[in-house]
Amino acid sequence: MAGMRIPNVNLNALSTNRSFSEEDQFRQTGDQPEASTGTSCNERQPAKRRRVEQDEPGAGGRARDRDARQQPAIHAHLRNDITDRHRTKSERPHDRAPADVSASSSHRRPQRTTHGWEARLAEHTFDRAAGKRPREEREPYRQPKRPMHDLEWTAADLHQAEHQLDPAAKEQLQEQREQYRKWLSAPSRVPQNHNARLCVSVAKKNALARHISCGLALPFLDENVNAQTNAQWLDKYLLMIASARRATGAGVTHSELDRCTEVAAQYLCKTKWFDGASLTQLAHVGNKLSKHPNQQACMDAIAWIAGQLNQADDLSGLDGRHSVLLLNAFAKNFNSGRCERAVARLARHLQRNHPARSSLDAQNIGLALNAFSKWPDNPDCQSMAYLLADMLASKSRLRHAMDGQSVANALNAL
Repeated sequence: MAGMRIPNVNLNALSTNRSFSEEDQFRQTGDQPEASTGTSCNERQPAKRRRVEQDEPGAGGRARDRDARQQPAIHAHLRNDITDRHRTKSERPHDRAPADVSASSSHRRPQRTTHGWEARLAEHTFDRAAGKRPREEREPYRQPKRPMHDLEWTAADLHQAEHQLDPAAKEQLQEQREQYRKWLSAPSRVPQNHNARLCVSVAKKNALARHISCGLALPFLDENVNAQTNAQWLDKYLLMIASARRATGAGVTHSELDRCTEVAAQYLCKTKWFDGASLTQLAHVGNKLSKHPNQQACMDAIAWIAGQLNQADDLSGLDGRHSVLLLNAFAKNFNSGRCERAVARLARHLQRNHPARSSLDAQNIGLALNAFSKWPDNPDCQSMAYLLADMLASKSRLRHAMDGQSVANALNAL
């Protein structure tokens, strides 16, 4: 980037989680995402295996996969290639793809060319790719994580526990529900040490938790209120947990706070209480969950948010800032097929929505580039990355507004 003096930034030491001291700055303006990247800017990112979720078509078709592998590899490659080309053409005019059509980059292979050294290079790449099995049939790039804590429960367990309470316990639960919502409404007025203890006591010391096998429940959430309200309460609770992690000497361990985070994530993807919440609100929830990439429940919840975006009829109400919050969250779960499809749809949304794209500042452009770089073979991610790179190259105002971290994010992604 000509004309810029780039600070000394270690691209290999980019932080996965932003420091908590910085998070205070974002309470005034909302959530602030951070990039998750650790590769140097001159190093091509290794190919990543897309994880096939349980509810995706083909997740259980192993017998069909074995039959397909009996066919000659090169013929299978050509057949899939032709099918993908026709499928891509048919999808382009529509924003929403059918559920059985995957936009996964793992299905796109090199094409033969017919000119000079490009033909020889492509011939070598083509033959090598044809002899390989598809990524879904190889060993996983990153093994699925197991639950960090023994917090397995179902929505039916939660429903049954509440409806089996006696009248006195139901009255107590309602009082606790109102009290906890009052506390969540003003977390900044609560001392941090008390904040940490409150996060744990909210989940442990309530009439409902005593009737759940895992011993944790979030009584401020309610199946009888609308999804948007539940999403707002959950977001406030996750913000309180993030603030509580900075407290010292509160008698609360990080492991206990992790348990609270995990049960909050499970509420999101195990119950139906958040179906239909606005993508703008879910963007804030997803951004907070993305701070915990090593907790499988948080990644499952982010994949659930991606599914909500994929099913949405319209993204016109999603501005640039909230689009970046979602992109950053999905980038933390790059093995998820739902997250890849959601990122591709957001790329198409930003390409068509000029006001949303123009509203991106230098930091958001760097974060968006980082997200798109997680799927370098996806054509929608490619085209949007080129468009953002062109914005940086053509607008000196954006380049001069970049701090060291934004420069590092952009260079690393490009």
